[in-house]
Amino acid sequence: MMKILMIFIGLIIAIVLLQSVADQVFNTTTTLTSTNETITTPANGTTASIAGRTLIGTATVTNGSTPVASTNVTVATALVSGAETITVTVNNVSFANLALNFSYDFEPDGFLQSSSSRAIIVLVTLFGALAALIFVVALVFSMLKDAGFVGGRKK
Repeated sequence: MMKILMIFIGLIIAIVLLQSVADQVFNTTTTLTSTNETITTPANGTTASIAGRTLIGTATVTNGSTPVASTNVTVATALVSGAETITVTVNNVSFANLALNFSYDFEPDGFLQSSSSRAIIVLVTLFGALAALIFVVALVFSMLKDAGFVGGRKK
């Protein structure tokens, strides 16, 4: 009876810990895409920010279905208040205070830049899941052995 209780407690702890770790692994190892995100542009010569994101490559800016040239609206990554931020700067008065569509790939806040770090964090999660599985299998095997189903008869 005690071993069954140990299995349930161990599984609950393992599931809770692995679930929270797996969520964090996704956030730190996956680049994301934002498609047709509507942003109201700031006044001419000023900058708007999308905090917690680092731009990968080049953003596509459209006004409806019409592409907007990068000379009119500039999208870049900058360090704002100590955090990587995507900035939108209006360079042409005709594009100030408009709702434009932005499509871009980005790294979320906390993204691991090093590919080896991304690989290691995935392996840590995998080994955590294997440890939970081994814990359960060992306890079940021990229970079966005590009951005489495995390893000969109990004396």
